[in-house]
Order: sequence, then structure tokens, then C-alpha cells
Amino acid sequence: MNRAFKTLTTGILYAAVVALFAALATYLVSGLFGNLPKILLIVGLALLAAYVVADPDTVLGLFKTRGLKYGSNTVLMSVLFVAIIGAGNWFVNQHSPSFDLTANKIHTLSPQTISILKDLKQTVTVTGFFRAGEEQQAKDLLQLYAAQNSQIQYRIVDPEKDPATPRQLGIINLGTLVFQSGSNRKDVQSVTEQDFTSAILAVTSAERRKVYFVTGNGQPDPDDAQQQQGYNEAKIALQNNNYVVDALPATSSVPDDAAAVILASGTKPLLDNQKSAYADYLAKGGKMLVMSSAFSDVGDLNDLLKPLGLTFMQGITIDAANSLANNPQAPAVSRYSSAGAGSDITKGLTITLYPLAGGIQTATPAPQGITINAVASTSDQSWLQTHRDQIQFRDGDTRGPINLVVSASGKLPAPASSSPSASPSGSAPGTLIQNPTAVPTLPPASATPQASSSGAAQSAAPAATPTPIPAVTGADVNLAGGTRVVAVADTDWLSNQFLDFPQTGNRDLLVNTINYLAGNQALVSVPAKSTSPGQVLLLGSDANLILFTTALFIPLAVLVLGGFVWWQRR
Repeated sequence: MNRAFKTLTTGILYAAVVALFAALATYLVSGLFGNLPKILLIVGLALLAAYVVADPDTVLGLFKTRGLKYGSNTVLMSVLFVAIIGAGNWFVNQHSPSFDLTANKIHTLSPQTISILKDLKQTVTVTGFFRAGEEQQAKDLLQLYAAQNSQIQYRIVDPEKDPATPRQLGIINLGTLVFQSGSNRKDVQSVTEQDFTSAILAVTSAERRKVYFVTGNGQPDPDDAQQQQGYNEAKIALQNNNYVVDALPATSSVPDDAAAVILASGTKPLLDNQKSAYADYLAKGGKMLVMSSAFSDVGDLNDLLKPLGLTFMQGITIDAANSLANNPQAPAVSRYSSAGAGSDITKGLTITLYPLAGGIQTATPAPQGITINAVASTSDQSWLQTHRDQIQFRDGDTRGPINLVVSASGKLPAPASSSPSASPSGSAPGTLIQNPTAVPTLPPASATPQASSSGAAQSAAPAATPTPIPAVTGADVNLAGGTRVVAVADTDWLSNQFLDFPQTGNRDLLVNTINYLAGNQALVSVPAKSTSPGQVLLLGSDANLILFTTALFIPLAVLVLGGFVWWQRR
């Protein structure tokens, strides 16, 4: 082989190596096996084949050297080792068994949840909104759900890094998880198996519950998103929890598809046909959220509530001890009753706000067949004031605590043929306390809910969940379980201004209340799991045995054996 030919074949080999290296580098940098890496790979392989054809003696000679034999063995063992490790990693990623060794199986889903997940045929997406480092508990629980069924898909969003997503979904508070399936949606505020499984059932259910807002008597409008007094944010909150929401005009009777009716005092009295229709609805087992406010004309509402042992009181509640921004006309409640319905209505609540509230009086004893629970009340230092001139307790005022939220449930007797007596007409809600120097006005708030100081994402215009036209439950479901009423001595707590007021839980109170009324607060019974450390109860003799064995007998035995060894070796 002449020198020129040797130089040519060596050049071909170097060119082949360069082309192959360039193909690999191009692929790694771009991440795509496009045209350029393919061309370089073909050129490199062609040059390599040309070198083998042009100089076969040199190539064959390499395979006869001792170094190549040992080197090939080393390369072969390395490739085999990498293949075994890679196969092991692949198997672990595809099949990752876990074992729950806790006594209460707190890291294992209940049989009820597993059964529901096995029957799940449609995709459920879960989007959780947490700060970085605060999502682990939710992520661990969601992984358990996803491991049971690939239809559960989830992601965790940090609102500080991705503010667009919470704005798009109308998320106000951190720690919210949004469950969605198709056009159905339910928001969850706590990380528990009960809530997650109930949310999955809610968004995959073929039927949904329908809630009506009574309109036509001067009540706040559920479609009014511009005015602070509107109820549009309340409507969106219910839609985001998988309810169908509609208006109930004053001229309409209560439809059979009503799971609950929301009735607030308005600027006009109820019509006679309304009072008769609502009384008949409650007598059949209807569910209503009834609200009044300070100095409202409550005659119509009291006619409706008296058979349940509830009466709205005239006046305004003053609470100097617990109030918003030191404004005693805006009581704030942080302690609730857990008796009866209270445990469902106040679940997860922090502080709730009741600006310009009246009060609720309960009958003692309660009417036969009716159970009454005072859910939220003011402090002992509060009172219900019946005059409007200035804040001052006078004779005739009622000392606190004043009931602001009360539930009543049971079976009402059949209504009489005559409708409830009409209240005086034409009287608008009374004015508030007249002396502005004695009482500061409520702090301004925009009609758009604000993010809390905890860092929740702010939404300039929360998007309403699309409302499809699903099948809704009928009277056989909606009237089951007897009559349920929740009375609230305030109407502003539900308004656009105060529903998402910073650091308050008025939105949660609304959702919990409607869940309770509609019988929707526990879609599946998942037993709670205790996370408290297990304790062993020892009798006196057992405790003494452990104490003296570890603290006396074993150390003494070691000393005796050590002394015996020393004596033998001295």
C-alpha cells in the first residue's frame, strides 16, 4: 500500500468519525432527529463503509490484537451492565409498588374510593394551586388516586410562577383544587380523601342539583356582576361547585327540580301567591336559605319561618368585641356550634362576616318535630339595637350573644288552606344608624373579589364555569329527608362586595350551606383515618418490667460480665 493511498484512507476514517460525531451532537442539541442529523449519519456511515472496503487488512488486523480482545470484553461487560440498570429503571418506573406499613393505613385509599375509581370511565383532571413547598400532601394523595386509574390526571400550579391559570379558572384562595370532567367542575379547599372522592362523584354524576335565587321583589340580582350589592359572585361560586343556578321570578311557583331556594328580603313584600307557594314547598320537604338584614321589613319572612320556630328580629346587631375594622355594625364570627347541622355548615370555616345584620330569635321549646341549631352567634359583649340614632345600648335592646345563622329541620304539618297573612306593603328596608360621626362607614371594596393577604392569586374577572344543560334531580330526590331551612340575619354577606372579602370564609359558608340543604355534603361515606401516633397501654407490672430491665438489669449484667472478664485476665 503506497503512502498516498494510506493517507487517503486515513482521511476517510477521520471524516467518518467527524460526521458521526456531528450527527450525534446535532441531535442532542436540537432534541429532534431531523433532516440534518439524518444526513450526517448517512454520510458518516458511508465514509466508514468506504474505509472498510478500501483498507480491509487494517480493519481485520485490529480484531487479532490482544488489546482489542480485552477491550471488547470490557466494552461488552459495560454495555451489559448499563442494559441491566436501564431495564431495572424501566421496570421500576412502570411498576412502582408501595407498601403502607402504618397501623391505620393512612397512606392507603379506602375500599369505597378504590371501588369508585375502578368504575370510573371518564377523564377527571385536577388542578391544584399551591405555593412551592406546600403542595406535597395534595400531591401524595393525588398520586394514590392516579395509581388506581389513569383517568385521574393532575397537575400542581404555583400561582406566583403561573398567574394566568388561576386567573382563567377564577381562583381566589391558595390551596384550592379544581376537579373537572367535561363541563362539570367542583372546587375543593381541603386535602382529604372524603373531599376528593366526593368531588370525583360530583363531576362525573349524570345528574346535578339545581338552586334557585328568588327575584322580583327587589332582591339582589344573581346576574349583576357590576354592583357591589349583586349576587353574581354567589352564583359563580355555586356553579363552580357543580350546581345549576337559575332565577325564580316572583310570579312562579317552586319547580320540582329545585334542590334549594335562596330567598333574601327585598325592597318589596312577597306576593300572596309567593307566600303560599313557599309555605307549601317547605311543608312538602323543601329546602331554603332565608336571609334578612338590619331594619328590614321581615313580616313576610317571619310568617314563613314561624312554623319552624324561627323569627327575624328588628334592629341592627352591634358587636364591638368582634367586628370588621373596628366597625361594630359589621360583626365577625370565628366560633361556631358543631351541634347538629353546624358541623356540616361550618366545616373548614375561619372568620365569617355579617355587615349590617339583624338577629334571629329561636322558639323554646322548638315546635314538635323540628330541630333547631344556632350555628353562628355574636360575642357576649354584643347587643341588638332597635333605634337608629347612635351606637348605644338602651332599654328595650337585646343583649348578646345574638344569633346570626340558625338551622331548622324536621317535618312540618300540612299547611292550612289559608295563606300566611300579608305584611304591610310598600315599606322599604329601614335606614341604618343615622349618626355617621358615631359609627365609621364600612371599608370600601371593589366589586371584584380580592386575593387574601396570604398570597392567593387575584382575579380581575373570575370566569364562570360553563353551564351545560344536564339532567337535574327531581322532587323524589329534592324533597327527601324532610324540611331544611337555614336562616341568616344578613343579606350583604352574600354580596359581590363581601363574599370574597379578604381573610373571610363567606364563600365557604355559602357552599357548605347549600350542600347541607341539598343533602349534598357527603356524596360518599369514606371513614376518617386517624393520624395520631399509636399508644400502647401498659399495666403496672409490664411498665415496671420494661423500666427495670432497660435501666437496671441490662446495665448491671454488662458490669458483672465485664468484671468477670477482668478478673480472669488480671
